[in-house]
Amino acid sequence: MRSGSVSVTYPGRMATNPEIIKRMENYTGFIKSTFLTPEKVAKILIRQTLNHKTVIVPGFVNKLSRLLFKFVPESWRLEMMSKNLKKEILITAA
Repeated sequence: MRSGSVSVTYPGRMATNPEIIKRMENYTGFIKSTFLTPEKVAKILIRQTLNHKTVIVPGFVNKLSRLLFKFVPESWRLEMMSKNLKKEILITAA
């Protein structure tokens, strides 16, 4: 009989290509600090998956953000995400 494990990740924002890296310049310190390189995320994910961790949130700021979001009302979260998405669209369109 085979056994296995499943891991789920919340990788957050990743600097995956030059366009995203350029857009990162327009963000404030807190948002910018949530970006991780794919290499760093991969290293964390592999190590924690091999250790059978079920929920993986790479990066201290991403962990803190996820924790804080549990205490923020859903309407505020949606408003913050909507505001960030609109900003992202404006940056992309420029």
